[in-house]
Amino acid sequence: MQYKLLLSTAITAALLAACSDDKPAEKKSEPVKLAAVSTEQMADEAEARYKSSSEAIEDSEYRREGSGAIATITRPLPLQESAEPVTLTVTDTITYGQELRDQGVIARVERRITPHDALVSTMKALAPVPVTDENMVNGIAGHLQLRNDLLADNNIRSTFAVTPFQTQDDGNSFDFKGMQYETYYNEKSADIFDGQLNVEPITMTSSGKEGKGGTATLTAFKGNWGNKADGSAYLSVDPIKIEATDINGLSALEIAGIKGSGSGVAYDDTFGAFLGKGDISINNIRYTNNGRVTNIGDIIFDLDNNKTAAGNYNSTFGLTFKLDGASLQQSIPMLPVAPKNLRLNVTVNDISARANTNLSEAMQLIGEQAQQGSNNMPAAAQDKLNAALADLIRDKTRLTADLLAETDSGSASVNAHLGIRKDSSDSAETWQAALNEAKENPATLQNLLKNNLDLNIDARISKSLTDKIGLTPMIEGRGAMFVTLSDGEYRLKIENSDGKIKLNGMPLPF
Repeated sequence: MQYKLLLSTAITAALLAACSDDKPAEKKSEPVKLAAVSTEQMADEAEARYKSSSEAIEDSEYRREGSGAIATITRPLPLQESAEPVTLTVTDTITYGQELRDQGVIARVERRITPHDALVSTMKALAPVPVTDENMVNGIAGHLQLRNDLLADNNIRSTFAVTPFQTQDDGNSFDFKGMQYETYYNEKSADIFDGQLNVEPITMTSSGKEGKGGTATLTAFKGNWGNKADGSAYLSVDPIKIEATDINGLSALEIAGIKGSGSGVAYDDTFGAFLGKGDISINNIRYTNNGRVTNIGDIIFDLDNNKTAAGNYNSTFGLTFKLDGASLQQSIPMLPVAPKNLRLNVTVNDISARANTNLSEAMQLIGEQAQQGSNNMPAAAQDKLNAALADLIRDKTRLTADLLAETDSGSASVNAHLGIRKDSSDSAETWQAALNEAKENPATLQNLLKNNLDLNIDARISKSLTDKIGLTPMIEGRGAMFVTLSDGEYRLKIENSDGKIKLNGMPLPF
């Protein structure tokens, strides 16, 4: 079977959510009732449909048993480079019959992964954050349900579920009422699907010490998201509420809902990501503590990925906090100003798919090393970073970052642009050689940077804001030689021009 099948299943279980490895497809209509056929023909159709499905276990042994079939395989799964692989057995139980055919289902496939301890180890190793609650991960692994309904015309209805369970340990308890994630897609379509998530209440109770325990509850919520054939995308999540009770009283964090949309969405296999534009808005976040309400505001994410005529990629990521400054100031009196908006925008231009892959894989290797308590750079990660650097230099990839903070007393901003000049003629090999000898002979790298680097940093802050937060004396004292005052703003500008690094237009002595 594919390693990615085990990997995706374990990661999904660890996150209590499901995402198909294949790019699924648009929901067209409810499955159509299938014609009645003989038992033998049902078995033949079920076997053929299973074996042709992307969800089938590759190289498995398929054997018919009674009114169904079994497909199974046992394979070692490497979790990390330095860790021992775990051996997992994946068993698909295939059922069919006229009752299922009346629902449009040629074959129903229920998947089981064993042994339990190996599945738990896999989930813990692949979880994005360290797992600290052994009972919870054991409970999820023991109540995991995976099912695929194989329909006609290459359609699939896939269901990932965790059935209700409770755990208790030393006065602490975890009570999960269950969840289900269902997707409907077509195996032959590229990147289109409809998904629905239902999460039932989760309650965690801690006995604590000296009566300092508490209870936290996540209320039930639903969500729907997907991509359509016309390139549009949608996301809608119901209101979410987390309540906590402890010795200090009752508090709650609430989100009025999550909405999202996209256009021109299409999966790019080479880049390993979706192209197109999209945005997600987490709306009306508020925190309540013993009846006192603090309206925090909204969080907005936006993304724009596109492919250039030369075959490289441009990617822009934006993050905006739209804050209710007046409410925040009431709850946090020490805030000297009322924040309004905080905006971060990062753009990468002309990055190749190969450089993007090497950077991502290097970061993954470094992260795995860090999880083991080591700060040493893995040799494989260094090789990938060197390969990525060569591509970044060759393609003259550029990075732009903009940060803006707005308050009721003024604003502050930083705009930075970094990249190799478009007219640069020095090769990637020349840069790599300079980097390799930088410790012994830094002058070569310094000259390359001065002659080829496109660097611009523009930082500004309103004097009215520095007056309000008490920074004006420090800026006009220690920072006077680095900033200028113009139109009510303190400004600092660094740029590399004609082989000279300039501060506020004045060349620096190096």
